[in-house]
Amino acid sequence: MTTTATATDTHHDGHHGADEGTRPKRFVRFARHYLLMIVAMYAGMLILDPVYDAVATHAGYADPWAELPVLSAWVMAGNMTAPMVLLMLRHRRSFRAILDMVISMFAPTLAATALHVLDALPADQVMTVAHVAMFPAMFVVMLRRYHHYAA
Repeated sequence: MTTTATATDTHHDGHHGADEGTRPKRFVRFARHYLLMIVAMYAGMLILDPVYDAVATHAGYADPWAELPVLSAWVMAGNMTAPMVLLMLRHRRSFRAILDMVISMFAPTLAATALHVLDALPADQVMTVAHVAMFPAMFVVMLRRYHHYAA
């Protein structure tokens, strides 16, 4: 009895031999998607932050970002996440991929808030720490699904 090896038998990542030449293109698609997600994050801030500011100002806070730093960090996470979700829906990403991305945006805010509650981080630093941590968190989530974002 003889067996024949197929192209997929020789590759550990499950890709066919023809895909080998497309690695630079796949990386470009991955990088482009990462940058698109960052643009969506900033679009959310530009569009939705003034809404939060107006609502909080109407509620009596002269500078809600300074007076309500922890709440503002959570609002910022939501403002940045909403357009990312819309973009992912437009690109027909899976529910699981969208959920992973949402978690990658809110987990840093949760961690920064926890550090604040434990008196390890001043309230006025919660947003900064959360915001900076969102970028690598999003990158790691995307890297875990590289084939998904590079396709």
